[in-house]
Amino acid sequence: MVVLLRNWLKYALTYREVVAIVMQRLISMDGKVRTDKYYCDGFMDVVSIAKTGGNFRLL
Repeated sequence: MVVLLRNWLKYALTYREVVAIVMQRLISMDGKVRTDKYYCDGFMDVVSIAKTGGNFRLL
């Protein structure tokens, strides 16, 4: 999840920012809120970001 939010989506600049975003429960994957920063992203997973309203499918 760290690589996804920091490198691909550019929602954070550092690892600490990613941890802060995840611990605020702003990220949900496949409709479930994920608080594990090391959660594995899989093929065809849907990532939803609460504050921005963005929905992304991993291909």
